[in-house]
This record gives sequence, structure tokens and C-alpha cells, in this order.
Amino acid sequence: EAVISYQYQVEVSTYVLCTSKVRVIKSSLDQEMNPYRVGVVRMKDHNADEVIRTLEEKQKAGEDLERGELLKVLLTSLMEGETSQAVRIKKSLEILKREQGKLEEREVLSMESVLYALAMKVLKEEEIREVKEMMRMTLLGQLLMEDGMKRGLEQGREQGLEQGREE
Repeated sequence: EAVISYQYQVEVSTYVLCTSKVRVIKSSLDQEMNPYRVGVVRMKDHNADEVIRTLEEKQKAGEDLERGELLKVLLTSLMEGETSQAVRIKKSLEILKREQGKLEEREVLSMESVLYALAMKVLKEEEIREVKEMMRMTLLGQLLMEDGMKRGLEQGREQGLEQGREE
């Protein structure tokens, strides 16, 4: 914070997102002379099921979602709710997929990346396997698949050339 503030001559604030599972929230750390304070956003105060339901209804009615609403959908796996985190991530991916034509490709990739990173953080291995197929259908998943196939072909060519030389 200090370096960025000094370098750009702006105030900088750090915020921490606390998942719904966090019981004790700490917003400061006292290191002798240097107290460090952060803003805390408590995700337990937000209901993922309500957020998803509201956004799905809005999409069914043909309404465009605002950026703030899309930010909420990215954070549903951290919120309180009845549905599992895997289901929330799947539904969030579905909501994003329906918004694809309305957003820039770069924005979609960024949002899918956030969902992917959160999935890796909050889901168990078997839940990740459930979500994997949906991730494969996203723009991010398609780009990763294309990249993987390209690398596989390159490695296959190299191995083929090597075997040909040996023979």
C-alpha cells in the first residue's frame, strides 16, 4: 500500500473478503509501531441462492445484467447459502455464459478466471471434477484446451522426429 500510494500519489485501501465460514474476523494486525488495518467484506451477510435466483430471473426476462451484479455472481461461492459451492459455481458459469455476447471477450475471460480460481480454493477434489465439464465449455476452458492440444501436437512431432532419426 505504501509503495503504491507513494508512487502514484493516491490513497490505497486493502479489503479482505471473508468467506461465510469465517467465524472470527480480524481487521487489524499490530506490529509494534506499525499497525496494519484492512477493510473487511463479510460474505456471510450475503445469500448466494438469492443472488443467483435474482440474476437468473432477470436473464429470463431478457434484462441485461450490470457489472455490479456480475461481480456478485463471481463471489457466490464465498457467500452463505443452502446450495453447495459446486452448484453455485456451475450456476454462476451458466449466468456468465448467457452474458457472453454482451461483454468483451477479455471481460468474460477475466470473470471465468476468477470463478476458476475460487473453485480451486473452495471445492474438494470430487467437486472440482463435477465442475470440470462445465469449465471445459467456457471461453477460458476452450482456450486452455486449444493450448493443450497445440502443445501435445508439438511434443508428438518432436517425438516422431526423434524416433525417425533413431530408425
